[in-house]
Amino acid sequence: MKKVILSIMTGSAMMIAPLASANNDFTYVSTGLQFGKADEALVKEQNVDSSVGAFFDASWNFYDHVFASYSISYNSYDGQSWSRSWTSGTNSGSESGQDYFSTTRQYYSLGYFIPMNKFTPYVSLGYVDYKLSGSIYSQSSQLAPGTIDDYSDTVGGAAGEVGTYIQITENYKMKFSYNYASLEDNGAKVDISEFYFGNDYAFADNWSAVANVSYRDIGTLNTNELSTQVGVKYSF
Repeated sequence: MKKVILSIMTGSAMMIAPLASANNDFTYVSTGLQFGKADEALVKEQNVDSSVGAFFDASWNFYDHVFASYSISYNSYDGQSWSRSWTSGTNSGSESGQDYFSTTRQYYSLGYFIPMNKFTPYVSLGYVDYKLSGSIYSQSSQLAPGTIDDYSDTVGGAAGEVGTYIQITENYKMKFSYNYASLEDNGAKVDISEFYFGNDYAFADNWSAVANVSYRDIGTLNTNELSTQVGVKYSF
């Protein structure tokens, strides 16, 4: 009889363990480096090279299965280089530099998750803003220095996300999600769909290494952005 009771208790503990750890999926902070690749249509029809960006992601399971979350990701891109000498009357000079672009996305949300053994699906609703900035050199039509034009445009609107965590092994879990944002820019609608694949490997108590990939499709502008992330995560 004792063996039967012990077997039942052991089995129950094995079932409860994934459910208890599901809360850790939604109470954490994560940060690291981000590397991006942008379609030419996103950055004024220029070929760009990615430079290092960054990401930050935080979530708080503050009541039952309800959580609040915030994430921000930043990509910077180096555009084409330029170098030019000019002479105008008795004045002359030279100038050189490189065009620059960046994108920043933020998502604020409230969500609800459902622990289901190895799977923890969730849904969230909130607000997204997406910012595109740049610095572009324009050569003067006269024999004079060129000009550098800086621009910045931010669009925002409602967004929703569905996804799930999958506990593959005791230390390794994956995350899949889809986020849809309906934004507005001076009366024009901008739709952004983002597909996300995350990897989370626990290497110490509360600490994990993360490696993530996201694909952002800006359907209205027929352009896209691909980002990869490497960093660390601390679960409370």
